[in-house]
Formats: sequence, structure tokens, C-alpha cells
Amino acid sequence: MQATTAPTPIWQRRCAVTRRTQSGFSLLEALVSIVVLSFGLLGVAGLQASALKYSRDARNQAIAVNLAREMAEMIRSNITESAGGGGKYLYQMAAVTPATSPCLPAACANTGDLAQAQKNDWLTRVSQALPGAWAAICADETPYDKYGVPQWACSGSGNIIAIKLGWEREDHAGNVQAANVRPYVTLPVTPAGQQ
Repeated sequence: MQATTAPTPIWQRRCAVTRRTQSGFSLLEALVSIVVLSFGLLGVAGLQASALKYSRDARNQAIAVNLAREMAEMIRSNITESAGGGGKYLYQMAAVTPATSPCLPAACANTGDLAQAQKNDWLTRVSQALPGAWAAICADETPYDKYGVPQWACSGSGNIIAIKLGWEREDHAGNVQAANVRPYVTLPVTPAGQQ
């Protein structure tokens, strides 16, 4: 008697053919996948650099707003000095440099000395916190131009004191814009006791 062998199932024949024809990735396929992966990683690196720049800009903006609010509270709390239009709190637009205070705030003899000491301390902190800082504290009824953009120019009239801060910051192309181009934070303040 002759032994009969059962025919090989189709799935076994297909697996055998597939094993012989697919031996692995070719070098060309591996290089193409590496190039595609590297383009993706370059995009992620560029995105990370932009995120760092915008994060730094947002941090400076938050610091400037807090400093402007702090000065506004000092102006509002010193009624006798701020009643005359700001007096010793006023500061012409200029690059901020650390100033020496004539007295410590707790030891000042009168409100004018206190205002000067508070302003000098504030200017010192502004110069340390913001890169290339510029500031102005002035009587200004129109702190914005006709397009709604903050401007450094002060009208010098009215009972509104404007606190304006600017600093060096990068534009979208990576160029550093000077701080004296325009203020990035403008806070109008009505001194205490005035409407």
C-alpha cells in the first residue's frame, strides 16, 4: 500500500511564500524613515523655541502689570501727594536706572519724601525685573492714540495719572524691538479723593 499524503493547506503554502519574499527592510526604506523622522523632530524643536520666547514675553508682561498696579496703589494711598496731580510720583519717559532713595519709606519725615522714596524703590525694581526697561508716570488724559495703541507722549493735563512701562522684546522675526517704541503696559490711575 502506498502512503498517501494529505495536500498542504493553502494557508501554509502562503506563509512559506511570504517568508521567502519578505526578508526585511531594505537600507533605502530605513533611510527614508530616518529622514521623515528628522523633519518631524526639527519641527518640534522649532515649536519649543517659539514656546520659550512667548513664555518669556508673557512673564515680562505679568511682571510689568504687577509693578504698574503696585505703583498705582502707592499713588492712591498717599492722598496728600497725589492730590496735586501726582507730584513726586511723576517720572518723565526715560530709560529706568536704579535710583538711590533719600530715605527708607518707614523713616521718611513727610509725605513728599515718602513719595520720592517709594518711586525710587519702584524704579530700582523695574530696572531689575524688565530687560532694558523704560517708564513714564505722568498726567495724561489720552494714554492711547486714535487707533487704540498705547503711546509714550503725555498730555500733561487732567486728573488721570498714567503709568507706562516698556521693555526690550523680540518681534515675530526674532528682532529685538527697543523699549522706547511704545509702552507695552499702560495703566490709567485716578488718585484718591478725585473723581
